[in-house]
Amino acid sequence: MGRSGGSNIANISKDGMRSGQVESVRQPATEAHAVSAGDLLVSIVQQVAAAILTNDASAAAAPPLTDEVVEAVHDTRTSVRRLRAYLRTFRPLLDLPWSTELSIELRWYQEVLSSVRDLDVIHAWLVHAHATQNRTEDTIALQVMLERVAEQRLAAYRLYVDTRATPRAEAFRRQLELVPASVPLSAKGSQSTRTFLPMVRKAKREMQDAMRLVQEDPVPDHIHQARIKAKGLRYVCDALSPSLGRYYSRMAGDAKKIQDRLGRVRDASNICQWLEEAAVADPRVGFTAGKLWMLENDVANTGLRR
Repeated sequence: MGRSGGSNIANISKDGMRSGQVESVRQPATEAHAVSAGDLLVSIVQQVAAAILTNDASAAAAPPLTDEVVEAVHDTRTSVRRLRAYLRTFRPLLDLPWSTELSIELRWYQEVLSSVRDLDVIHAWLVHAHATQNRTEDTIALQVMLERVAEQRLAAYRLYVDTRATPRAEAFRRQLELVPASVPLSAKGSQSTRTFLPMVRKAKREMQDAMRLVQEDPVPDHIHQARIKAKGLRYVCDALSPSLGRYYSRMAGDAKKIQDRLGRVRDASNICQWLEEAAVADPRVGFTAGKLWMLENDVANTGLRR
């Protein structure tokens, strides 16, 4: 068994953002907002920082791995990714030492959360596979695999809870708690909201460059990096669209199409890797794991062609 997410990725652009497509969208009308770029960015950052703190507390407060905990972990990671995207794209508007320090801590915490969330995705996929099997041998093998991933999920969750209690995590939460009182801006923060345009266009170009690399060499790392760029573009446009209009809303929609397609490929790659490891660890599940690997790889590639 090898890695999934192969050569059909070039077809993503048929339903997503074609090269140059966003350029053809009508640009925003003449600036009609009195609020400065810095004022709007501060509001955006404050909202997502509060969401991280709220969701993170919920994720650790309930008994392990209830549906509510799973959702709270997902929401926490999403909020962390959103804030990372804002700090990266809008860096010229922010105090550089402040945004750099916070970005480092956000990346660290995202890695802690990702190990839990990735196993949640694999567990949900195996539950569905178990429910759709007819052969007794496959059902038994899938039950063994479900027990394996359940143990891994619980271990990852406990590591997350333990990490929350460390001095580094406590200091990180204090950083976020201070955001409502202070989001330090650079001198450019006083400019009009039209200053967001070149920053968003730069993010779009970076995504398109990443997509071209995927089309030339669709290895998992290139797919993952392209998805990060698409997701970041979507997040910043989602944040701007309520205040600045349909230009950003349309761009967010285009980026989401690419994100969803690449996300399917990444999930398939993670699932296939997990199945490979499960087959090596327990030969009893090898035959069923191999069949599932083939099906998942085909589903991912078919999804890219649509």
